[in-house]
Amino acid sequence: MRILIVDDSPDIAELLGEIISDMGFGISVVNSGQAALDELNNKGPFNMVLVDWKMPEMSGLDLIKSIRSEAKYNDMQIIMITGMTDLEDVSLALESGANEYLMKPFSQEMVLDKLRLCGVDLGDQPSA
Repeated sequence: MRILIVDDSPDIAELLGEIISDMGFGISVVNSGQAALDELNNKGPFNMVLVDWKMPEMSGLDLIKSIRSEAKYNDMQIIMITGMTDLEDVSLALESGANEYLMKPFSQEMVLDKLRLCGVDLGDQPSA
């Protein structure tokens, strides 16, 4: 399992990286939407992308739309991670191609539950 983390906040990216790597999964971390597209093209395939909504240059929403425009990424799971909690935002992210939506602040258990919802086998990791 390879997971791409896309977040312009070093603290959030580090926290997500620790949670995911503790599960034994391979991770790549980038800080922008364009860097994510480059990583997908140069080091793909990835099984999943965790993407922040608000980033400079290219929003997470625009990144998701770009990813979903390419058939080769149809099977890749995407989780939008953001502090935006309005139900219209959740709907927009899901309609744009995100498989799940994780609201900040989040806990390790919340991340693991979203991974499970996306079909990731976490073995005997406890549920929230």
